[in-house]
Amino acid sequence: RVQYHDEYFNVTAGATGMYTDSESDLYDAGIGLNTHVIGNAAGYCQVDLKPHKRVNLTVGSRYETFRIDSASDGQFVFRSGVNYRVGLGTFMRASFGQGYRFPTIAEKFISTEVGGINVFPSLDLSPERSWNAEIGVKQGFRFGADGQWKGFVDAAVFMQRFDDYIEYTFGFWGPGQSLNDIGFRSVNTGPAQVRGWEISTTGQGSAGDWTFDWLIGHTHIDPKSLAPDSIYAVYPYLDAGVSFANTSSNPEGSVLKYRIIDGFRANIRAQHASGWSCGWNASCNTKIQNIDLAFLELDPLIGYGLVDWFADRPAKMWLHGLQVGKQITESSLLELSVRNLTNQVYSLRPLAAEPNRMFV
Repeated sequence: RVQYHDEYFNVTAGATGMYTDSESDLYDAGIGLNTHVIGNAAGYCQVDLKPHKRVNLTVGSRYETFRIDSASDGQFVFRSGVNYRVGLGTFMRASFGQGYRFPTIAEKFISTEVGGINVFPSLDLSPERSWNAEIGVKQGFRFGADGQWKGFVDAAVFMQRFDDYIEYTFGFWGPGQSLNDIGFRSVNTGPAQVRGWEISTTGQGSAGDWTFDWLIGHTHIDPKSLAPDSIYAVYPYLDAGVSFANTSSNPEGSVLKYRIIDGFRANIRAQHASGWSCGWNASCNTKIQNIDLAFLELDPLIGYGLVDWFADRPAKMWLHGLQVGKQITESSLLELSVRNLTNQVYSLRPLAAEPNRMFV
């Protein structure tokens, strides 16, 4: 990597490379092909400019090449961003970037069984390409008799677009029609889009012998398939076309599977001059709206209880935690933390039970 900089701009350029020989029965693709050669090389250049004392610009590009065995591909990706200081404590920003993701060795070659669920290889998987854009504003604030309460509020809207979007899809990917032929497989599911917004605040303050700090935020996304009726794969034995619509438990609105639409996070902490401290954290997630339809159709045979789980989940799941601690020395802190304070029994996604109450 090399760098050059002066008062108005900074240039960074370089190259990276990786070479791996892999030998594992986990990645034998079900045909004994357990040895693979993986390579990645990239060259990049980024220019950071400061054309005005209020403005920062970033422009960069990167060329990446990937190889797994005889399959290889490469692409240029571009990124740019601007940050403008509107006034004292007020910043606006915008960014655009392209993405490129070559399939991993696990997505292409894995052949295994986990907890009774099979995972099948996908030798013909194509790279995923995307772009994303964001516009945001950050506003500082200060109040109190001595201005002792201060922090920032940050708000942003964003959009991501994907081509040849890679997702694990549950279905009859084996050569027959038995339960052993059912499981997950990575497939290119076509174009997809994720739009959303995020707002957060972080800050600190004091009152008497107490100091406080906080981090609170909420994220909302609108994830959709842009071609829900397009056939993107065929089940080997059934010779049936696979699309987003006919594999979704809830195709209405074309909401992508296993996505949490709204997420809230809060962390508030107070510390006394004596060294004692206490904190509260909380999270709230809305329930998943769409999963693989095959999960629900096969549930009476498999007996996982997914039909009841999907129907009985609350619309929102709140979790709380507490911390109590004592600063022993400048570099030592003794703290007791309780996670999942109310001991909720819950699962945000199918077959993935989350931890019960935990003392740390």
